[in-house]
Order: sequence, then C-alpha cells, then structure tokens
Amino acid sequence: MANDESPATYEQQVLTWRQKRLERLKSPEGWLAVSGLIWLDEPKEQTDYLIGSSEGSHIRLSAESSPASAGRVNVRDGIVSFTINDGVEATLNGQTSRGGILQIDPAKPEADSPDKLQVGHTSIHLIRRSGRLAIRLRDAKSPLIRDFPGEDWYPVDAGYRVTAKFEPYNPPRPIQITNVRGATYEDHLVGFVEFQLNGQSIRLECQEEGPDDLFIVFRDATSGKETYGAGRFLNAKKSADGQVVLDFNQTYNPPCAYNTHTLCPLPPRANHLSVAIPAGAKKPLASKP
Repeated sequence: MANDESPATYEQQVLTWRQKRLERLKSPEGWLAVSGLIWLDEPKEQTDYLIGSSEGSHIRLSAESSPASAGRVNVRDGIVSFTINDGVEATLNGQTSRGGILQIDPAKPEADSPDKLQVGHTSIHLIRRSGRLAIRLRDAKSPLIRDFPGEDWYPVDAGYRVTAKFEPYNPPRPIQITNVRGATYEDHLVGFVEFQLNGQSIRLECQEEGPDDLFIVFRDATSGKETYGAGRFLNAKKSADGQVVLDFNQTYNPPCAYNTHTLCPLPPRANHLSVAIPAGAKKPLASKP
C-alpha cells in the first residue's frame, strides 16, 4: 500500500477493480460473449463458409435473432470477403452493408481485424492466430453471460502487493508461446521481475502489452487445486526507475477458464513456480444447471 493509504481504502480499490473486471467479462465485447471459433482453413480445399443459424452453417449464428441463411464468407489468396443475402439486415462497423472485405494486417501472425460485421445480436470478427485465419463470434445474449455465477476470489491481502525490480532484456528475447490448444506462435520476453514474497525470492519473465505495460502469465502451487490449472494472468506498469508494483490480489483468470472458444497462452516454463500465491482469482464458480 502507499504510505497515505489505509487498509480499508486499499481493499476497496481492489474490490472496485474486481467489479469492473466482472462488468467487462459480461459486456457484449467480453470473453463470456464469445460464442464460436471457426478456422478458415478447415477443410483445406474449402473457400466458402455459410453464415446463418441453421445446423448446416459453418459460421453458426444465434437462432434468436438471425435467419437460417444470412450469407457467406469467402477466402481466396489470404483475402477474406463476405456477402450478405437479400433481405438480411447486417452492418459493417455500424453501417448497413451487403458485402465487403474484412481487413487484417497481413504481416502479423497474431492479429485482430478492426472490422466488425454484425448480424442480429451476433458479431463476426476476423482474427489470425499462429498464422491461421479464423472467425471469432460474439453473442451479446450468450447463455454464458446470462448464467455466469460470478468469480471466486481470495480475500484481499495487502501482503501480496509487492514491489519488484524490473530487469529488461536488450534486445527482447524471442520465445515460442504455446496456447491451450497446442498451437504455438512467436512472441518476445521483454525482461523479468524479481521480488521477495513470504521470505522467498521469486523471478517471473514478462511479455509486453504496451510501451509501459507488462503482461505476466504464471503457474504456482495453487494451480489445478484452488486456482485454474493452466495458470493466471497479471498486469503491471513499468516505471522509469525500474520499480514495478505487482498486486497479486489483481491476478485474474485467462478467458479459457470460462469459455472453450478461446485461445489462451500458457505460461513460459520459467514462470512455473513451486511456491503458492493464494491471492487474486480462484477457479471460476460452477454455473447452475
């Protein structure tokens, strides 16, 4: 805690952060809204993918707000285009559209298209993961949102908010990251943080989410027991003097802890800790039947 911060104030700050995270999870753009992941190279010879709510659709939309047949997506020479059937209401980036191209950076093996194609309350997004193109669907009225029981957290404990020393790698070190489905992609480790926790010295390697933002994926002795088995995430801010505050009360679950249509990175081997860090997110609560 900061010197002028009371325990009650700090606890309320963490609880407010957790509530905002819940709101993001349940939003139409959140991870609970993800309702499908369709790879655009399966089978290899296929170029057209039918959009609709019927069972024969490759890109399956919600039957509550979408017609049985809404249109199609076409893939040719790495270009992804779409055509909407007559009589079907659809928008591209908020504007009525009958067809067009979904743009994506061709140079990045990991990329998200800035375009959003909307049919009913399902949105269609083009992504690239591990060099492969895919469609990610988000349903604003997903049953996962409706039935989500909330998250389970350890009690807030100021002892798990620590100051660490960030040591950069110059240059950043390439690393092959594996996701929960076994695919790999190249990323970079920008450095590591070292700190003391409960009398033990701990080191965690870091990726980068922005010029001053560190992203840490780790496992610890609680993983697969009290916490999600694949690991947890933690964000931190770099400072000019190399000091980094790591607040493990704000560790959170990856999206694959809630949703099978997601592609979460697994922690680097160096971030498999033998110590327990009983702080932050526990395993997700089970939904009611």
